Amino acid sequence: MEEKKEMRAKRKAYRKARSRAVRPWKWLTWCSLPFAIVLIIAAVFTSIFDNSLSIFVGGTFNHFEKDPDAVYHTSDFASDEEMIAYGLELCELVEAEGAALLMNENHALPLKEGEKVSCFSNSSVNLVYGGTGSGNIDASTANTLKGALEDSGLEVNPVLWDFYLSEENEEYKRKTGGMVSLESAKVSELPWRLYTDEVKSSAGIYGDAAIVTFSRVGGEGADLEFIKENYLALNADEKEMMENLAAMKKEGTVKKIIVLINSANALQVDFLKENEYGVDACLWIGGPGLLGFDGVADLLAGKADPSGHFVDTYATNSLSSAAVQNAGDISFNGQSYNYIVEAEGIYVGYKYYETRYQDQVLGINNATNAKGAYVNKGAWNYADEMAYPFGYGTSYASFTQTLESVEWDRAEHTVTVTVKVKNDGVPEGSGYNGKSKSVVQLYVQLPWEEGQAEKSAIQLIDFGKTKELAKGEEDTVTLIVDDYIFATYDENATNGADATKKGCYVFDDGNYYFAIGNDSHDALNNVLAAKEAAGMTDAFGNNVDGDNEKVVKYEPEETDNTTYARSVETGEVVSNQFGDVDINSFYDSDVVRYMTRSDWTTFPDRYDNLTATSQMIAQMMDLSYTKPANAPAYESFTQGAGVTLKLVEMREVDYDDEKWETFINQLTISDMCSMVGENFGQPAVTTVGKNPNTNSDGPAVPQAGYRGKEITGSATMRINEVVAASTWNKELLEARGKFIAE
Repeated sequence: MEEKKEMRAKRKAYRKARSRAVRPWKWLTWCSLPFAIVLIIAAVFTSIFDNSLSIFVGGTFNHFEKDPDAVYHTSDFASDEEMIAYGLELCELVEAEGAALLMNENHALPLKEGEKVSCFSNSSVNLVYGGTGSGNIDASTANTLKGALEDSGLEVNPVLWDFYLSEENEEYKRKTGGMVSLESAKVSELPWRLYTDEVKSSAGIYGDAAIVTFSRVGGEGADLEFIKENYLALNADEKEMMENLAAMKKEGTVKKIIVLINSANALQVDFLKENEYGVDACLWIGGPGLLGFDGVADLLAGKADPSGHFVDTYATNSLSSAAVQNAGDISFNGQSYNYIVEAEGIYVGYKYYETRYQDQVLGINNATNAKGAYVNKGAWNYADEMAYPFGYGTSYASFTQTLESVEWDRAEHTVTVTVKVKNDGVPEGSGYNGKSKSVVQLYVQLPWEEGQAEKSAIQLIDFGKTKELAKGEEDTVTLIVDDYIFATYDENATNGADATKKGCYVFDDGNYYFAIGNDSHDALNNVLAAKEAAGMTDAFGNNVDGDNEKVVKYEPEETDNTTYARSVETGEVVSNQFGDVDINSFYDSDVVRYMTRSDWTTFPDRYDNLTATSQMIAQMMDLSYTKPANAPAYESFTQGAGVTLKLVEMREVDYDDEKWETFINQLTISDMCSMVGENFGQPAVTTVGKNPNTNSDGPAVPQAGYRGKEITGSATMRINEVVAASTWNKELLEARGKFIAE
């Protein structure tokens, strides 16, 4: 018995000793477990996203030595510094040609050298240089508006500038950097009650002009809400500031008011149309990137002439667009699935406003019914709803454009147009004495009757820009357009290449009017003049006659449903493919009424109360893939063949060259997957000499600048795309594209 007790005591003592010895290791194991899990996940993450991480830490984890004898690229620049200098110069030039002059009463612009100006609004010191999310840029080295104006020879009110920058007003500063939401990007204008007597009196000392900046943020992660708050309209504090500035102008404290619209989104500019605040001039500048404000200052100071034109429609009320009615984050009733009903069809932007305007002039199709009227609720009227039409922009100079010839070659499928442009000079009293450019805009009106595919009453098909012209100088702009640009897709047409199929691109028989104009509305008025219509107005409600000398009419004798029944690229028949995803196809009756120009009472309703059917849910949840019966057999492809061609040897090899087949056969499936994957870049494929590369996502590369191993940080931070498009200058856009590639 005693021996057993002794043995039990020894075992108990052993277990206690063992427990004491193991306990720290147990704790260490449990404490280490989370770290081990994190490290395992990190290892997997870094192996998958090595290129993504390399953006932030520099270089790449997938190192590859370049072939020293291979010429990958010959730069146009002797050094990175030279390239960056050119990029900054290009940035300034694009802004100077992309900014659009909207109004210039009594030659308020350009300002004279040495004039004293006051920069009003909190946005003056909180400028929007780019977009949000991946479109956002580091503007820490960018010139300020004050700096740019001073560089152009103007004196800027330091008291007012420091007032906006003071610590007391820190809460009103706009958030910059990273993903910006609308909440953090709110207007944040200072209430007028915060302006001290010293600040207000300083405006009289620097009173040659009050320059007011209105900024709005737009882009990734910052979509606008529908109706809840009209972010694009002036807010109460901005209106109060403008009311006080108007009073200061009336009493002579400031001589003129100049507005800068610093927004890629279309600001609601009803205040300019009524001019309730006595604004003398307005310049839309968009998002000017790193050095664009230097270009803005050059325009204000008369060192360059504005030649930009809108690529958006600026309505009196931002909510009056047909396309806005179903915008927003809409979910099916009681379900997490999202949807959007594009009930407006093709009638987006100017294609809605101008088409309805034509019917208003002609007195047809219920164009003046109240539905869609946001200004005069009783009846729709174009001049009430419109502020500045698509393509609008003015200049310090005036021009005469003469349509010399239009030739539609049906065999070659091209339209060739020549336009002579003359600079008539600047009006008397203008302070501008430099050269100017003019934009040529070519539009077409297609034949339409009820029952045909929907068409806009006017549509842009090409454009060009003159060289710099002094007073009295002329330039001829020649435009050559593929007629495919204005072929209409008709889902009800019999396909001319395969009569068993429905849908193809057509040219309906009837009258085709080719017209030039200063903007979409001007071009349409010219077409209406050629049709001998009456009662036309400009966007401001003034009676106009139009100019039928700027229009040429063609009359095809029959409908053409064969020319573009097949793809011009592949030769495949182009026919209806997606009829089953029309939301009406999922219900027993049509729950959505699509807008048609045959009856403008079909202006879209808001469809935000729909319920997903079981068929919809099944279709949305179906993630399966069925291999087509006619798919090539796996064994018919060659992968991983012996390498005889390196990637660098394929530079500029024609797309149809058989060498591509040989090159692709060298790649394994893994190689091909890695080359088309996107983790902020692609890894190296060493067998064929393909380098690893990093990519910026979204618009960051074309907008914000290059970011890579050789150059750290964003190098050029270019003007945003909306301003670039607003130059209407193909050569400048090509130079921008080449520089992005460089």
